[in-house]
Amino acid sequence: METGEQVTGPSERVARNVRELRELRRLTVRDLAARLREIDHQPLSHPSAVSKVENGDRRVNADDLVALAVALDVSPNRLLLDGGASESEPVQLTPAVVVPQADAWRWVTGEQQLPQREPKSFEDLVAEGDFIRTNRPHDPPSALTTNQLREHIEAGHLAALREGYTAARDAGLTHSDARDYLDLLRTFDDLATWGERQRTRTEREDG
Repeated sequence: METGEQVTGPSERVARNVRELRELRRLTVRDLAARLREIDHQPLSHPSAVSKVENGDRRVNADDLVALAVALDVSPNRLLLDGGASESEPVQLTPAVVVPQADAWRWVTGEQQLPQREPKSFEDLVAEGDFIRTNRPHDPPSALTTNQLREHIEAGHLAALREGYTAARDAGLTHSDARDYLDLLRTFDDLATWGERQRTRTEREDG
């Protein structure tokens, strides 16, 4: 992504986000240090240590990041990225990798790979599916094997679904939006099945 704007890297964003989120929650530096002390993260349990983080004088390691996220009641991703999810505002992941905020969020939440791209082949689809399964272990993985999935694709069973998914993405919907809609359809189907069973049971009782 090309941009003429000056964008900050992860370390600077974490420092800025800690301060902004602390102030948003109306916490003093002393309050945040006390919270960190309560969860037994001693390296940041003193107000001066928190101030050094916010001023960029102390680099945050993985342990610090998780502790700060717990203390501020956010996810670690929220400390690493900007609060916005613009399709045009840039965010720097490395000096050579600068992407739109929305793409960065889709990546860190396991929705889509970097760089963002439309799948061009079956292998691309498989790679994207593997990325989602690897980075979203809380989502039930598909029971289909790769060969079974290929058979369904070649037979055209998923053609309408892919067309609908592409149209949804073109309209600006995210992968999560599409997944939530499919979950909603499943709920409707479950309700319809339950209703049909209830009607059948009532008819038998009346008969």
